Amino acid sequence: MFINNKWIPIKTKIVSLKQGNHNVEEILPRGTAGIGTSFDPSVTKDDTLSGQIAGY
Repeated sequence: MFINNKWIPIKTKIVSLKQGNHNVEEILPRGTAGIGTSFDPSVTKDDTLSGQIAGY
């Protein structure tokens, strides 16, 4: 999250994965993918976090 001209790391839990219109256990490198998280929707409503992901 970008606050006061500074990036602040935030953590969340992944609650679902989707590839196309299907729920999946693993996302493969093709097509579109969605990662459902436990974030409050008000945190992500303006898409400023879109594409901002890092994980193990």
